[in-house]
Amino acid sequence: MKVMQTPWLAIAALSTLSACAGLARREDDHTIATTRAHGPLAGRPTLGMPIPIPGRTTCLIPYSLETRKRWFEDQDPYTDGWYLGNHREGPARGGTVRWHNAIVSDQTSGEQWPVLSQRGVIERWAVLGRQVRGDEPFLTDAIVFIATVDDSNRDGVLDDRDASVAIVTDGDGRNPRRVTPGDAQVWSHAHDEESARLYFLVVTDTNGDGKYTTDDAPVPFVLELGAREAALPLVTEATRSRAESLLF
Repeated sequence: MKVMQTPWLAIAALSTLSACAGLARREDDHTIATTRAHGPLAGRPTLGMPIPIPGRTTCLIPYSLETRKRWFEDQDPYTDGWYLGNHREGPARGGTVRWHNAIVSDQTSGEQWPVLSQRGVIERWAVLGRQVRGDEPFLTDAIVFIATVDDSNRDGVLDDRDASVAIVTDGDGRNPRRVTPGDAQVWSHAHDEESARLYFLVVTDTNGDGKYTTDDAPVPFVLELGAREAALPLVTEATRSRAESLLF
């Protein structure tokens, strides 16, 4: 009878590779802390990996307070479900994140400033820009952040049940300003490079149930980058009424 022997050399090699991988990247079981609307928050202050802003001398540094989550605890206290993305770094040009703030650092002048001027949670961000010429690098025209900064439902916690606003900065991350209504949620945005316009789909509590859900009617907004400080409804009330009159 042939007896199979344990491949000790192979096991040893795999163990060595695993150890090297552990030295290269250590998994972190922390995630963003529950963000109460008032009072001090508990957690580990965490600065994330710097994210260079294309075509600028500035970089973006995520900041959040984080706590270790056990198996039975919600891995993403900002939403109802589990959040599976990287809450600290995020993609190089935007994506879904969980940051309590973001710090912009100018590598040339040494200046630094936060994007949020009050307590909040940044849930999404995106670099808006263009390729000036085919042989030139990408140039950032603006940066947009979608954030919850007000406890609109008064439950004591800042999360995805509250209103969210779009905060837009200049291409280098300077001059952050709110551009959408404070009593609504920003559901999505799109950038038109040719016209330098930024479109938002914004929803208010149109049915009066105290929530932002798919039962509410979203409204498109438009922002002309560099020409206006606030986004405006794209469709007038009169035009929408005319369209609705054909159906009701």
